[in-house]
Amino acid sequence: MTDRSIKNTEILKKSVKVKRIAYIFNHSYFLGGGEISLFELLKNLDRASFHPIAIIPKNGQIENKLKAHNINFNISPIPSIKYIFNHLMRKFKTEVKISKDTRIPNRIE
Repeated sequence: MTDRSIKNTEILKKSVKVKRIAYIFNHSYFLGGGEISLFELLKNLDRASFHPIAIIPKNGQIENKLKAHNINFNISPIPSIKYIFNHLMRKFKTEVKISKDTRIPNRIE
């Protein structure tokens, strides 16, 4: 690389704005591959381009790992995705009641 291209690269690096991204963990412990993969992503992100913030539901194993690797986190009690899905399905079922007399065609004519 020439001196000019090195200077251009340095200027480009300084002009790139660091992006803040929040990553949400659904559990406070390592349940399976999803939590491990998300942690590995956070651990290996290019800090010159990204500023990751992990959101965890409560203190636990993931919190300890985030602290050990200097990854910012916020503890925010959030309901699990399974809870949200089940809640929405119950709400949907109560809003869309089909009476026994309603005929539902099994094909479009």
